[in-house]
Amino acid sequence: MSTPTSEYLSGLAIPTPPRRAGRPRRDPRIEQLAGTILAFEALSQGLMDYAGDTQNPRPVRPRSLYDLKKWIADYFPYANYRVAFPDTTLYFAFCSNKVKLPLDQAVPVPREDLWWLAAPNDMLLVSDRLTHHYTSVWYVDDDAGRIHLLDPWPDRIFLKKGLNAAGVEARVESVTSDARHKRISITREEFLRVTVGLLTRDTPELLENYLAAHSDARERFEVRLAFGLALMDAEQYVLARFAAVHLEAALRLAEAAGEAERAQDAAARLHVALVSAIHHQRWSKDDLAPRPFQDALRHLTARYGEDRLLAGAWLRELCGLGNAAGLSGAHDEALRFLEAAVSRFPDEEEPYRLRAKVRMSLGDHEGALDDATRALALNAAGIRALEARRDSWHPDDRFSREDDQARIGGLRNRRFDELDMRAAALIALRRLVDARAAAGELMAHAPASSDGYAKLASIEHLLGNDAAAASHLREARGREQNPRQRALIDAMLASLQAPPAVAPSAEAPGAGSEVHP
Repeated sequence: MSTPTSEYLSGLAIPTPPRRAGRPRRDPRIEQLAGTILAFEALSQGLMDYAGDTQNPRPVRPRSLYDLKKWIADYFPYANYRVAFPDTTLYFAFCSNKVKLPLDQAVPVPREDLWWLAAPNDMLLVSDRLTHHYTSVWYVDDDAGRIHLLDPWPDRIFLKKGLNAAGVEARVESVTSDARHKRISITREEFLRVTVGLLTRDTPELLENYLAAHSDARERFEVRLAFGLALMDAEQYVLARFAAVHLEAALRLAEAAGEAERAQDAAARLHVALVSAIHHQRWSKDDLAPRPFQDALRHLTARYGEDRLLAGAWLRELCGLGNAAGLSGAHDEALRFLEAAVSRFPDEEEPYRLRAKVRMSLGDHEGALDDATRALALNAAGIRALEARRDSWHPDDRFSREDDQARIGGLRNRRFDELDMRAAALIALRRLVDARAAAGELMAHAPASSDGYAKLASIEHLLGNDAAAASHLREARGREQNPRQRALIDAMLASLQAPPAVAPSAEAPGAGSEVHP
Protein backbone atom coordinates (compact mmCIF):
# COMPACT_ATOMS: atom_id res chain seq x y z
CA MET A 1 0.00 0.00 0.00
CA SER A 2 1.39 3.40 -0.98
CA THR A 3 1.82 6.00 1.76
CA PRO A 4 2.90 9.66 1.67
CA THR A 5 6.25 8.55 3.06
CA SER A 6 6.79 5.97 0.33
CA GLU A 7 5.79 8.46 -2.36
CA TYR A 8 8.46 10.90 -1.20
CA LEU A 9 11.07 8.18 -0.99
CA SER A 10 10.15 6.25 -4.13
CA GLY A 11 12.88 7.99 -6.09
CA LEU A 12 15.41 6.54 -3.67
CA ALA A 13 13.98 3.03 -3.97
CA ILE A 14 13.16 3.04 -0.28
CA PRO A 15 10.57 0.34 0.39
CA THR A 16 7.14 1.14 1.68
CA PRO A 17 7.20 0.73 5.48
CA PRO A 18 5.27 -2.47 6.21
CA ARG A 19 2.07 -2.40 8.21
CA ARG A 20 2.98 -2.64 11.86
CA ALA A 21 1.51 -4.49 14.78
CA GLY A 22 2.72 -1.61 16.92
CA ARG A 23 2.18 2.11 16.77
CA PRO A 24 -0.60 3.23 14.39
CA ARG A 25 0.22 5.51 11.47
CA ARG A 26 0.21 9.22 12.16
CA ASP A 27 -1.67 12.05 10.48
CA PRO A 28 -0.78 11.86 6.75
CA ARG A 29 0.71 15.35 6.87
CA ILE A 30 3.12 14.30 9.58
CA GLU A 31 4.00 11.15 7.66
CA GLN A 32 4.65 13.25 4.57
CA LEU A 33 6.97 15.55 6.51
CA ALA A 34 8.78 12.52 7.92
CA GLY A 35 9.28 11.16 4.42
CA THR A 36 10.62 14.47 3.16
CA ILE A 37 13.17 14.69 5.94
CA LEU A 38 14.25 11.07 5.49
CA ALA A 39 14.76 11.65 1.77
CA PHE A 40 16.91 14.67 2.55
CA GLU A 41 18.93 12.69 5.09
CA ALA A 42 19.48 9.87 2.62
CA LEU A 43 20.74 12.33 -0.01
CA SER A 44 22.96 14.05 2.57
CA GLN A 45 24.84 10.94 3.68
CA GLY A 46 28.56 11.52 3.60
CA LEU A 47 28.25 15.30 3.21
CA MET A 48 28.64 16.06 6.92
CA ASP A 49 32.08 16.07 8.50
CA TYR A 50 32.78 13.31 10.99
CA ALA A 51 33.96 14.76 14.31
CA GLY A 52 36.53 12.02 14.79
CA ASP A 53 38.32 13.03 11.59
CA THR A 54 39.35 16.47 12.88
CA GLN A 55 42.99 17.09 13.64
CA ASN A 56 42.35 17.26 17.38
CA PRO A 57 39.18 15.23 18.10
CA ARG A 58 37.54 16.08 21.39
CA PRO A 59 34.54 14.71 23.27
CA VAL A 60 31.28 15.93 21.77
CA ARG A 61 29.23 18.13 24.09
CA PRO A 62 26.55 15.96 25.76
CA ARG A 63 23.02 16.68 24.56
CA SER A 64 20.15 15.06 26.41
CA LEU A 65 16.92 13.88 24.82
CA TYR A 66 15.20 16.93 26.30
CA ASP A 67 17.88 19.33 25.03
CA LEU A 68 17.54 17.91 21.54
CA LYS A 69 13.73 17.99 21.70
CA LYS A 70 13.72 21.68 22.61
CA TRP A 71 16.30 22.49 19.94
CA ILE A 72 14.30 20.73 17.24
CA ALA A 73 11.02 22.32 18.35
CA ASP A 74 12.48 25.82 18.57
CA TYR A 75 15.01 26.02 15.76
CA PHE A 76 14.33 23.26 13.28
CA PRO A 77 13.45 24.88 9.92
CA TYR A 78 10.14 23.04 9.66
CA ALA A 79 8.95 24.78 12.84
CA ASN A 80 8.17 27.75 10.57
CA TYR A 81 5.59 25.65 8.75
CA ARG A 82 3.60 24.44 11.77
CA VAL A 83 0.43 25.92 10.32
CA ALA A 84 0.52 23.25 7.61
CA PHE A 85 0.04 20.56 10.28
CA PRO A 86 -2.60 19.82 12.93
CA ASP A 87 -2.49 22.55 15.58
CA THR A 88 -2.01 19.82 18.19
CA THR A 89 1.25 18.55 16.66
CA LEU A 90 4.22 18.44 19.03
CA TYR A 91 7.45 16.58 19.81
CA PHE A 92 7.51 13.89 22.49
CA ALA A 93 10.56 12.50 24.26
CA PHE A 94 10.39 8.92 25.56
CA CYS A 95 13.14 7.16 27.49
CA SER A 96 13.75 3.74 28.97
CA ASN A 97 12.46 3.59 32.54
CA LYS A 98 15.89 2.29 33.50
CA VAL A 99 17.21 5.81 32.78
CA LYS A 100 16.63 8.40 35.49
CA LEU A 101 15.44 11.53 33.69
CA PRO A 102 13.11 14.12 35.27
CA LEU A 103 9.48 13.51 34.39
CA ASP A 104 9.18 16.96 32.83
CA GLN A 105 11.90 16.01 30.32
CA ALA A 106 10.94 12.54 29.06
CA VAL A 107 8.22 9.92 29.46
CA PRO A 108 9.65 6.77 31.11
CA VAL A 109 8.46 3.54 29.48
CA PRO A 110 9.73 -0.06 29.43
CA ARG A 111 12.44 -0.50 26.83
CA GLU A 112 10.19 -2.92 24.92
CA ASP A 113 7.68 -0.09 24.43
CA LEU A 114 10.29 1.98 22.58
CA TRP A 115 10.10 -0.64 19.84
CA TRP A 116 6.31 -0.19 19.71
CA LEU A 117 6.74 3.60 19.53
CA ALA A 118 9.45 3.79 16.84
CA ALA A 119 8.25 5.38 13.59
CA PRO A 120 9.87 6.79 10.42
CA ASN A 121 12.07 9.85 11.06
CA ASP A 122 12.06 9.42 14.85
CA MET A 123 15.37 10.39 16.43
CA LEU A 124 16.78 7.39 18.26
CA LEU A 125 19.33 7.62 21.09
CA VAL A 126 21.46 4.47 21.25
CA SER A 127 24.32 3.67 23.62
CA ASP A 128 26.60 0.84 24.68
CA ARG A 129 27.41 2.85 27.86
CA LEU A 130 30.66 4.02 26.32
CA THR A 131 29.46 5.64 23.09
CA HIS A 132 26.20 7.58 22.79
CA HIS A 133 24.74 8.41 19.38
CA TYR A 134 21.60 9.85 17.76
CA THR A 135 20.37 8.31 14.52
CA SER A 136 17.14 8.37 12.48
CA VAL A 137 14.55 5.60 12.26
CA TRP A 138 13.75 4.61 8.69
CA TYR A 139 11.14 1.98 9.37
CA VAL A 140 10.42 -0.97 11.65
CA ASP A 141 9.82 -4.42 10.19
CA ASP A 142 7.95 -6.39 12.86
CA ASP A 143 7.72 -9.51 10.71
CA ALA A 144 11.48 -9.69 10.19
CA GLY A 145 12.20 -8.40 13.69
CA ARG A 146 14.55 -5.66 12.44
CA ILE A 147 14.64 -1.88 12.64
CA HIS A 148 16.17 0.04 9.74
CA LEU A 149 18.06 3.28 10.38
CA LEU A 150 19.49 6.14 8.34
CA ASP A 151 22.72 7.60 9.62
CA PRO A 152 25.09 10.30 8.31
CA TRP A 153 28.04 7.92 8.65
CA PRO A 154 26.69 4.39 7.98
CA ASP A 155 30.12 2.88 7.26
CA ARG A 156 31.57 3.84 10.62
CA ILE A 157 28.61 3.82 13.00
CA PHE A 158 29.61 2.28 16.32
CA LEU A 159 26.80 -0.31 16.07
CA LYS A 160 28.83 -2.28 13.52
CA LYS A 161 30.48 -5.54 14.60
CA GLY A 162 33.60 -5.02 16.69
CA LEU A 163 32.98 -1.28 17.25
CA ASN A 164 30.74 -1.49 20.33
CA ALA A 165 30.74 -3.04 23.78
CA ALA A 166 27.19 -4.40 23.48
CA GLY A 167 27.85 -7.14 20.93
CA VAL A 168 25.65 -5.50 18.28
CA GLU A 169 26.37 -6.42 14.65
CA ALA A 170 24.53 -3.91 12.46
CA ARG A 171 24.05 -4.65 8.76
CA VAL A 172 24.95 -1.99 6.22
CA GLU A 173 23.06 -2.11 2.91
CA SER A 174 22.86 0.16 -0.14
CA VAL A 175 19.73 2.22 -0.56
CA THR A 176 20.19 3.08 -4.24
CA SER A 177 22.65 2.40 -7.02
CA ASP A 178 24.58 5.36 -5.62
CA ALA A 179 26.90 3.67 -3.12
CA ARG A 180 26.81 6.71 -0.84
CA HIS A 181 23.17 6.13 0.12
CA LYS A 182 23.12 3.35 2.71
CA ARG A 183 20.95 2.11 5.51
CA ILE A 184 21.79 0.07 8.55
CA SER A 185 19.64 -2.37 10.46
CA ILE A 186 19.75 -4.16 13.77
CA THR A 187 17.61 -6.89 15.26
CA ARG A 188 14.86 -6.29 17.79
CA GLU A 189 16.98 -7.94 20.47
CA GLU A 190 19.93 -5.66 19.62
CA PHE A 191 17.59 -2.66 19.65
CA LEU A 192 16.45 -3.54 23.18
CA ARG A 193 20.09 -3.88 24.23
CA VAL A 194 21.23 -0.40 23.17
CA THR A 195 18.22 1.91 22.86
CA VAL A 196 17.99 4.64 25.52
CA GLY A 197 15.17 6.76 24.15
CA LEU A 198 13.56 8.42 21.15
CA LEU A 199 12.05 11.67 19.95
CA THR A 200 8.92 11.59 17.85
CA ARG A 201 6.49 14.05 16.29
CA ASP A 202 2.78 13.33 16.70
CA THR A 203 -0.47 14.53 18.28
CA PRO A 204 -2.05 13.69 21.69
CA GLU A 205 -3.69 10.75 19.92
CA LEU A 206 -0.35 8.94 20.26
CA LEU A 207 -0.77 8.92 24.04
CA GLU A 208 -4.27 7.47 23.80
CA ASN A 209 -3.05 4.80 21.39
CA TYR A 210 -0.21 3.96 23.74
CA LEU A 211 -2.55 3.59 26.72
CA ALA A 212 -4.91 1.43 24.67
CA ALA A 213 -2.04 -0.90 23.75
CA HIS A 214 -0.45 -0.84 27.23
CA SER A 215 -3.39 -0.70 29.63
CA ASP A 216 -1.17 -1.13 32.70
CA ALA A 217 0.32 2.30 31.98
CA ARG A 218 -3.02 3.93 32.83
CA GLU A 219 -2.34 3.21 36.50
CA ARG A 220 1.30 4.36 36.55
CA PHE A 221 1.70 7.77 38.17
CA GLU A 222 4.99 8.51 36.41
CA VAL A 223 3.55 7.89 32.95
CA ARG A 224 0.37 9.93 33.45
CA LEU A 225 2.24 12.87 35.01
CA ALA A 226 4.92 12.77 32.30
CA PHE A 227 2.22 12.71 29.59
CA GLY A 228 0.64 15.86 31.02
CA LEU A 229 4.00 17.58 31.41
CA ALA A 230 5.01 16.74 27.83
CA LEU A 231 1.80 18.30 26.50
CA MET A 232 2.22 21.47 28.58
CA ASP A 233 5.93 21.73 27.70
CA ALA A 234 5.00 22.29 24.05
CA GLU A 235 3.74 25.79 25.10
CA GLN A 236 0.63 25.46 22.93
CA TYR A 237 -2.51 26.39 24.87
CA VAL A 238 -4.62 24.21 22.60
CA LEU A 239 -2.96 21.20 24.26
CA ALA A 240 -3.89 22.19 27.82
CA ARG A 241 -7.24 20.38 27.69
CA PHE A 242 -5.48 17.14 26.75
CA ALA A 243 -2.87 17.62 29.46
CA ALA A 244 -5.54 18.13 32.12
CA VAL A 245 -6.90 14.60 31.56
CA HIS A 246 -3.53 12.97 32.28
CA LEU A 247 -2.64 15.29 35.16
CA GLU A 248 -5.99 14.62 36.81
CA ALA A 249 -5.30 10.88 36.49
CA ALA A 250 -1.85 11.37 38.05
CA LEU A 251 -3.41 13.29 40.95
CA ARG A 252 -6.00 10.55 41.50
CA LEU A 253 -3.28 7.88 41.57
CA ALA A 254 -1.12 9.82 44.04
CA GLU A 255 -4.07 10.50 46.35
CA ALA A 256 -5.18 6.87 46.25
CA ALA A 257 -1.66 5.78 47.20
CA GLY A 258 -1.53 8.29 50.06
CA GLU A 259 1.53 10.03 48.56
CA ALA A 260 0.98 13.63 49.71
CA GLU A 261 4.08 15.12 48.08
CA ARG A 262 3.33 13.58 44.71
CA ALA A 263 -0.30 14.64 45.01
CA GLN A 264 0.69 18.24 45.71
CA ASP A 265 3.02 18.24 42.70
CA ALA A 266 0.34 16.80 40.40
CA ALA A 267 -2.23 19.28 41.75
CA ALA A 268 0.06 22.24 40.99
CA ARG A 269 0.59 21.00 37.43
CA LEU A 270 -3.14 20.33 36.98
CA HIS A 271 -3.97 23.84 38.18
CA VAL A 272 -1.80 25.30 35.42
CA ALA A 273 -3.41 23.09 32.78
CA LEU A 274 -6.97 23.88 33.87
CA VAL A 275 -6.44 27.66 33.99
CA SER A 276 -4.69 27.56 30.59
CA ALA A 277 -7.55 25.48 29.13
CA ILE A 278 -10.15 27.90 30.50
CA HIS A 279 -8.50 30.89 28.85
CA HIS A 280 -7.94 29.04 25.59
CA GLN A 281 -11.60 28.04 25.49
CA ARG A 282 -12.62 31.66 26.13
CA TRP A 283 -10.95 32.63 22.87
CA SER A 284 -13.51 30.45 21.11
CA LYS A 285 -16.25 32.91 22.20
CA ASP A 286 -18.39 29.93 23.27
CA ASP A 287 -19.65 30.76 26.76
CA LEU A 288 -20.12 27.07 27.60
CA ALA A 289 -16.72 25.88 26.36
CA PRO A 290 -14.76 26.74 29.56
CA ARG A 291 -17.44 25.30 31.90
CA PRO A 292 -16.01 21.76 32.42
CA PHE A 293 -12.58 23.16 33.21
CA GLN A 294 -14.03 25.81 35.53
CA ASP A 295 -15.88 23.11 37.47
CA ALA A 296 -12.72 21.01 37.76
CA LEU A 297 -10.72 24.06 38.84
CA ARG A 298 -13.24 24.95 41.52
CA HIS A 299 -13.03 21.44 43.02
CA LEU A 300 -9.22 21.48 42.85
CA THR A 301 -8.81 24.86 44.57
CA ALA A 302 -11.31 23.85 47.26
CA ARG A 303 -9.08 20.88 48.14
CA TYR A 304 -5.64 22.40 47.78
CA GLY A 305 -6.07 26.17 47.98
CA GLU A 306 -5.04 28.54 45.20
CA ASP A 307 -2.18 30.06 47.18
CA ARG A 308 -0.60 26.64 47.72
CA LEU A 309 -1.12 25.73 44.09
CA LEU A 310 0.54 28.94 42.86
CA ALA A 311 3.37 28.50 45.36
CA GLY A 312 4.16 25.19 43.66
CA ALA A 313 4.13 26.61 40.11
CA TRP A 314 7.36 26.88 38.14
CA LEU A 315 8.57 30.09 36.53
CA ARG A 316 7.56 29.06 33.02
CA GLU A 317 4.14 28.00 34.32
CA LEU A 318 3.46 31.33 36.03
CA CYS A 319 4.53 33.19 32.89
CA GLY A 320 2.36 30.91 30.78
CA LEU A 321 -0.65 31.57 33.02
CA GLY A 322 -0.08 35.32 32.85
CA ASN A 323 0.21 35.22 29.09
CA ALA A 324 -2.90 33.03 28.68
CA ALA A 325 -4.99 35.31 30.90
CA GLY A 326 -3.70 38.41 29.12
CA LEU A 327 -4.56 37.00 25.71
CA SER A 328 -8.13 36.33 26.82
CA GLY A 329 -8.47 39.88 28.18
CA ALA A 330 -8.44 38.89 31.88
CA HIS A 331 -5.81 41.50 32.70
CA ASP A 332 -6.36 41.60 36.46
CA GLU A 333 -5.94 37.83 36.64
CA ALA A 334 -2.86 38.01 34.41
CA LEU A 335 -1.39 40.66 36.70
CA ARG A 336 -1.91 38.42 39.72
CA PHE A 337 -0.02 35.53 38.12
CA LEU A 338 2.82 37.74 36.94
CA GLU A 339 3.19 39.50 40.27
CA ALA A 340 3.60 36.06 41.84
CA ALA A 341 6.29 35.31 39.24
CA VAL A 342 8.14 38.57 39.86
CA SER A 343 7.97 38.03 43.63
CA ARG A 344 9.37 34.49 43.46
CA PHE A 345 11.80 35.00 40.56
CA PRO A 346 12.99 38.63 40.83
CA ASP A 347 16.09 38.09 38.67
CA GLU A 348 14.26 36.61 35.66
CA GLU A 349 13.47 38.76 32.63
CA GLU A 350 10.26 37.21 31.30
CA PRO A 351 7.88 38.07 34.19
CA TYR A 352 8.82 41.77 33.89
CA ARG A 353 8.34 41.76 30.12
CA LEU A 354 4.92 40.17 30.35
CA ARG A 355 3.83 42.34 33.27
CA ALA A 356 4.83 45.42 31.27
CA LYS A 357 2.41 44.31 28.53
CA VAL A 358 -0.42 43.83 31.02
CA ARG A 359 0.25 47.17 32.70
CA MET A 360 0.18 48.92 29.34
CA SER A 361 -3.21 47.34 28.66
CA LEU A 362 -4.46 48.53 32.05
CA GLY A 363 -3.19 52.09 31.45
CA ASP A 364 -0.52 51.84 34.17
CA HIS A 365 2.17 53.47 32.06
CA GLU A 366 4.50 54.23 34.97
CA GLY A 367 4.42 50.58 36.03
CA ALA A 368 4.90 49.42 32.44
CA LEU A 369 7.90 51.74 32.07
CA ASP A 370 9.48 50.38 35.26
CA ASP A 371 8.94 46.76 34.16
CA ALA A 372 10.22 47.31 30.62
CA THR A 373 13.32 49.07 31.96
CA ARG A 374 14.03 46.23 34.40
CA ALA A 375 13.45 43.63 31.68
CA LEU A 376 15.89 45.42 29.37
CA ALA A 377 18.62 45.34 32.03
CA LEU A 378 18.13 41.62 32.61
CA ASN A 379 18.01 41.04 28.86
CA ALA A 380 21.36 42.76 28.35
CA ALA A 381 22.92 40.66 31.11
CA GLY A 382 21.50 37.50 29.56
CA ILE A 383 22.89 38.35 26.13
CA ARG A 384 26.35 39.07 27.59
CA ALA A 385 26.37 35.74 29.43
CA LEU A 386 25.33 33.81 26.32
CA GLU A 387 27.89 35.61 24.16
CA ALA A 388 30.63 34.67 26.63
CA ARG A 389 29.51 31.03 26.64
CA ARG A 390 29.20 30.96 22.84
CA ASP A 391 32.78 32.19 22.48
CA SER A 392 34.11 29.69 25.04
CA TRP A 393 33.27 26.55 23.05
CA HIS A 394 35.91 24.57 21.19
CA PRO A 395 36.46 26.07 17.70
CA ASP A 396 35.15 22.86 16.10
CA ASP A 397 32.02 22.74 18.25
CA ARG A 398 29.80 24.35 15.64
CA PHE A 399 26.56 23.00 17.07
CA SER A 400 27.10 24.47 20.54
CA ARG A 401 28.01 27.88 19.10
CA GLU A 402 25.02 27.87 16.76
CA ASP A 403 22.73 26.80 19.60
CA ASP A 404 23.86 29.70 21.78
CA GLN A 405 23.66 32.10 18.84
CA ALA A 406 20.05 31.06 18.27
CA ARG A 407 19.30 31.72 21.94
CA ILE A 408 20.93 35.13 21.63
CA GLY A 409 18.66 35.77 18.66
CA GLY A 410 15.66 34.92 20.83
CA LEU A 411 16.80 37.38 23.50
CA ARG A 412 17.32 40.08 20.85
CA ASN A 413 13.77 39.56 19.61
CA ARG A 414 12.54 39.89 23.17
CA ARG A 415 14.62 43.05 23.55
CA PHE A 416 12.85 44.60 20.57
CA ASP A 417 9.52 44.01 22.32
CA GLU A 418 10.83 45.63 25.51
CA LEU A 419 12.28 48.66 23.72
CA ASP A 420 8.99 49.11 21.89
CA MET A 421 7.00 49.03 25.14
CA ARG A 422 9.39 51.42 26.86
CA ALA A 423 9.04 53.97 24.06
CA ALA A 424 5.25 53.58 24.04
CA ALA A 425 5.07 54.10 27.82
CA LEU A 426 7.20 57.25 27.61
CA ILE A 427 4.97 58.63 24.84
CA ALA A 428 1.85 57.90 26.90
CA LEU A 429 3.43 59.72 29.86
CA ARG A 430 4.29 62.67 27.57
CA ARG A 431 7.97 62.36 28.45
CA LEU A 432 8.74 63.16 24.85
CA VAL A 433 12.46 63.91 25.13
CA ASP A 434 13.06 60.52 26.74
CA ALA A 435 10.62 58.95 24.28
CA ARG A 436 12.60 60.28 21.32
CA ALA A 437 15.79 58.72 22.73
CA ALA A 438 13.93 55.42 23.30
CA ALA A 439 12.63 55.45 19.73
CA GLY A 440 16.20 56.01 18.56
CA GLU A 441 17.31 52.92 20.53
CA LEU A 442 14.54 50.94 18.90
CA MET A 443 15.63 52.07 15.43
CA ALA A 444 19.27 51.25 16.17
CA HIS A 445 18.29 47.81 17.43
CA ALA A 446 16.07 47.00 14.42
CA PRO A 447 16.77 49.46 11.57
CA ALA A 448 14.65 47.49 9.11
CA SER A 449 11.55 47.70 11.32
CA SER A 450 8.86 50.34 10.97
CA ASP A 451 8.19 50.62 14.71
CA GLY A 452 10.88 53.13 15.66
CA TYR A 453 9.86 55.50 12.85
CA ALA A 454 6.19 55.18 13.80
CA LYS A 455 7.08 56.10 17.39
CA LEU A 456 9.02 59.15 16.19
CA ALA A 457 6.03 60.18 14.08
CA SER A 458 3.80 60.06 17.17
CA ILE A 459 6.27 62.17 19.13
CA GLU A 460 6.57 64.82 16.42
CA HIS A 461 2.79 64.96 16.02
CA LEU A 462 2.37 65.57 19.76
CA LEU A 463 4.93 68.36 19.48
CA GLY A 464 3.00 69.92 16.61
CA ASN A 465 5.62 69.07 13.99
CA ASP A 466 3.31 67.40 11.47
CA ALA A 467 5.71 67.77 8.55
CA ALA A 468 8.37 65.82 10.48
CA ALA A 469 5.72 63.32 11.60
CA ALA A 470 4.70 62.71 7.96
CA SER A 471 8.34 62.20 6.99
CA HIS A 472 8.79 59.56 9.68
CA LEU A 473 5.56 57.85 8.65
CA ARG A 474 6.79 57.60 5.07
CA GLU A 475 9.98 55.97 6.38
CA ALA A 476 7.84 53.58 8.44
CA ARG A 477 5.67 52.69 5.45
CA GLY A 478 8.69 51.82 3.35
CA ARG A 479 9.74 49.27 5.97
CA GLU A 480 6.36 47.83 6.89
CA GLN A 481 5.59 44.37 5.48
CA ASN A 482 2.12 43.88 6.94
CA PRO A 483 -0.61 45.12 4.53
CA ARG A 484 -2.96 46.05 7.36
CA GLN A 485 -0.28 48.07 9.10
CA ARG A 486 0.58 49.81 5.82
CA ALA A 487 -3.08 50.73 5.39
CA LEU A 488 -3.10 52.20 8.90
CA ILE A 489 0.03 54.24 8.13
CA ASP A 490 -1.59 55.47 4.92
CA ALA A 491 -4.63 56.63 6.87
CA MET A 492 -2.40 58.48 9.34
CA LEU A 493 -0.50 60.13 6.50
CA ALA A 494 -3.75 61.21 4.87
CA SER A 495 -4.90 62.70 8.16
CA LEU A 496 -1.68 64.67 8.60
CA GLN A 497 -1.72 65.97 5.03
CA ALA A 498 -5.43 66.87 4.89
CA PRO A 499 -6.19 70.60 4.53
CA PRO A 500 -7.26 72.21 7.81
CA ALA A 501 -10.97 72.36 8.41
CA VAL A 502 -12.63 75.83 8.58
CA ALA A 503 -14.92 76.53 11.47
CA PRO A 504 -18.46 77.64 10.51
CA SER A 505 -18.78 81.41 10.57
CA ALA A 506 -21.25 84.08 9.51
CA GLU A 507 -18.34 86.18 8.38
CA ALA A 508 -16.86 86.27 4.93
CA PRO A 509 -14.91 83.18 3.78
CA GLY A 510 -11.43 83.11 5.24
CA ALA A 511 -12.36 85.18 8.26
CA GLY A 512 -13.08 82.21 10.54
CA SER A 513 -10.62 80.46 12.87
CA GLU A 514 -8.96 77.19 11.82
CA VAL A 515 -9.67 73.93 13.64
CA HIS A 516 -6.99 71.23 13.29
CA PRO A 517 -7.94 67.58 13.63
